[in-house]
Amino acid sequence: MLRVEDVYFAEESDPKKTVRQYFDQFKLSGFKWTNKNLVKWFVRDTPERLKNGINLEDLTHDCATAFKEWRRWSTIRFRPTPEDSEEEADIVIQMTDKPPKTTGWTSWKAGVLAVGHYPIDSIGKIAGDIYVNSKDFIWRSWQKGKELGLAFKSIWYDFFSMILHEIGHTLGIGHSDDAKAIMAPYYKRVPKPYILAQDDKNAIIAAYGKNTNWSQKLQDRITRNKLDLK
Repeated sequence: MLRVEDVYFAEESDPKKTVRQYFDQFKLSGFKWTNKNLVKWFVRDTPERLKNGINLEDLTHDCATAFKEWRRWSTIRFRPTPEDSEEEADIVIQMTDKPPKTTGWTSWKAGVLAVGHYPIDSIGKIAGDIYVNSKDFIWRSWQKGKELGLAFKSIWYDFFSMILHEIGHTLGIGHSDDAKAIMAPYYKRVPKPYILAQDDKNAIIAAYGKNTNWSQKLQDRITRNKLDLK
C-alpha cells in the first residue's frame, strides 16, 4: 500500500529535508512466488481507466518498465499475458473506484494511492493483484506528465512511480525504513528509466537471489562507457 503523506519529488528535492529519515533497512513479508520461474502479469482495462484519462498503452508500458527494473537485479522473471488470456495471469493490475475486499474498506481511505497484495495462496486468485485508486487521484504516465510540465505536479500522480512500489509488494517485499527506497511507504515521483535504490536491490536479491548475468552485463556496459569517455 502506498500513501501520499510526506510527498516529495525525487528529481527535484532533497529527501532529507522533506521526508522522515530512517535507518537503511528493507523488510520481507515472508511470502514469495516459490513455485514459479516465470510470473505472468496482465493489465485489466476498466471504465475507471478511461474516465481517469490515462492512455492504456502508456499504462502498460509503465508496468513493463517497472517489472523490468525489478527483474534485472534478481532471478525472477516476468511476462505479460495476451489481451484474451487474463485467466493465465498471476498478477492483475487494474484501476478502480473501489478498494479490494481484502482491505475490509467500503471505500478508499484518505491518502491511499493503491494496494498491492502479497503472493499469499490463502487469499485466492487476488494474491499478487494490484488495485489502483482512480476515484481520488488523477494518473498520468511518466512521459505524459513530463510533457504537461512541472506546473501540473500538484494535480496528477505518476503511474510509473506508484506501480514500481506496488510491484515490490506483489513480490513479497514490505515497506522499507530507508526514505531513499522506492519501497518507503510514502509516494515520491521518480524519473523513468529509474534504477532501484540499494535497499530495494538488497530486498529483491534476498527474496529471489541475485541475477549475476545481468549484473555482469551492466558492469561491462559501465566499463565500456568509461573507456569511451577517455
